[in-house]
Order: sequence, then structure tokens, then C-alpha cells
Amino acid sequence: MVIPLIGPSGVRWGVQMNPETWERELVYWISFIWASAWGDPDLLLQVRIYDKYLNLKSSSTVGIHRSVGYTATYNGVYYIRVHSMQYSGDYYDIEVTTTAS
Repeated sequence: MVIPLIGPSGVRWGVQMNPETWERELVYWISFIWASAWGDPDLLLQVRIYDKYLNLKSSSTVGIHRSVGYTATYNGVYYIRVHSMQYSGDYYDIEVTTTAS
């Protein structure tokens, strides 16, 4: 299941457990994108950043509290994907922050 979440930079979301969550972020060239996700101790998450063509730009390892960063190379949309390695029915939190260009 894909859930589109669109919101301002620096906002945290509590998301009910889904196998995948996608976040759409509009950023400017040379801005730094930082995305983080965390949940219960038994919840294994992975965070990835994709460009407008859905090419993978940065990826975290799998773990409990995952963060990933990337410096934007163009003005436009980037996508952050949070993927859970198992379904537990719990919630996890997502935080996305971008710097000013």
C-alpha cells in the first residue's frame, strides 16, 4: 500500500504501520534533504530518497531508527520512501527536513 504524504519541511508524522510510506518533498538545488523514521524496538525500517524519475539517490541500512541525507542536484520534487521489513500493526514516526538553498 502506498500512502502519499505531502507536508512542510521539518514536520513529523505518526503513521499507522504500512509496508511502505512515500513522502513527496519540493526542494531547491543544493538544498540538503534529511529524512528519518523510527518506531517500536522490533520494527525494522529502511529510508530511501529518490529523484523525480524515481532513481534511488540515497538509502539507509535496515534498523530501528534510520536516517538518510542527500544534497539536491536540481530544483523540483524528491521522494522519500519508508519501507518496513515486517508488518506489526504498530505506528512509526517520519521526520523530513530540508535546508534553505
